[in-house]
Amino acid sequence: MTNIDPNSCVDIFNKHSYGETYDWFSTDTEESFKEVKEAWGDGLPWEKDSITYRINSHGFRGDDLHPVDSDSFIALGCSFTFGVGVKEEQTWPSVLSESLGMHGYNLGAAAHGVETMFRVLDYWLPRLRSKHVFLLVNPGVRREFFNADKSPNRFHTLSAWSSEYDFHSFDAHRFLHEREAYISKRRALYAIKGLCDASNVTLDILDTDEGEVIDGLTRHFDETNFANDRGRDTMHPGPKYNVQVSRDFERTFKQYK
Repeated sequence: MTNIDPNSCVDIFNKHSYGETYDWFSTDTEESFKEVKEAWGDGLPWEKDSITYRINSHGFRGDDLHPVDSDSFIALGCSFTFGVGVKEEQTWPSVLSESLGMHGYNLGAAAHGVETMFRVLDYWLPRLRSKHVFLLVNPGVRREFFNADKSPNRFHTLSAWSSEYDFHSFDAHRFLHEREAYISKRRALYAIKGLCDASNVTLDILDTDEGEVIDGLTRHFDETNFANDRGRDTMHPGPKYNVQVSRDFERTFKQYK
């Protein structure tokens, strides 16, 4: 993140750089595709060259981030929002943008959680000046912290798959404890609500975890109808899921009008 404000960015994977376009990203790798294709045969609705990932100068998917003169919205989330395994135009922020006829900023951050979403929104909301925020809460526990001991200084996310930390250590055990994680989730989501309320911005939150829906703030999104709808990596949701998320957000958005 040299010469880039770390508050404006998300950490992307070591083999990727900001401002580049890639054929593979995160769990959507060429190696895994070969294995999946061999197992699924003609049943896999993806080809090797189906998808490209345009990574902008701050680590998000799509165009660089500039305010527009027209009404716009910000989309927050994890890899489900970034769109690992689907085309850029198939992500729910792109589908929602098309449905609403409104410019949308996809600030989805693969492998990150709600604490990252708060930090990202805190930086970008006053700069993009959007009046609507849609947030799809990540599954699982993910905690963010700032590491000033390494160069460049950057934010790190602790999660079940983090490889650079010993999960028997005190810090990892403490930050990923179920009760601590739940409180941090509530804290981050209500902080996001506070940012939106202070700027007179509408906020709609869908949660992928039915057991952790926060009354009065989040709504549960049912994933059970999309078992056979998978992205190219077969680990992330496919196009139908993204369309349904978009429709759910659109339905709520129309209540504001």
